Amino acid sequence: LLVNASVSGVFADGLRVTFAGGFDGSLSAAQLGASSSDGWTTALPTGTKLKARLLWLSPQRKTVALSLQPHLTGLEARFKPGAEAGERVTCRVALVAKDGAVLTCRRAPAGEEGETEGEAEVAE
Repeated sequence: LLVNASVSGVFADGLRVTFAGGFDGSLSAAQLGASSSDGWTTALPTGTKLKARLLWLSPQRKTVALSLQPHLTGLEARFKPGAEAGERVTCRVALVAKDGAVLTCRRAPAGEEGETEGEAEVAE
């Protein structure tokens, strides 16, 4: 998943970012593609907007790791966001945060029964 993120903290060993309306994530120095001596600590100040690839998430630890590596941010998705209106997808909640959730979705198998539309709320 490629996300629009905003730098919320700069550290010697990486960045803290926010994305998707309030999710927090981190980018280690290795995923920035440069060492701190290369100047990324000043080139990416707080508030900088960037596109990052979601690498993994751990709902138990509430940890999300991202990358700025060009060979990862340049990948094309097989299932593009913005499915056709009326197309059936099956989704699973991967992570819940203050203002939203990350879902993993796939195309539903042909002929799968179920609701055609609806809404879901996340309650605390």
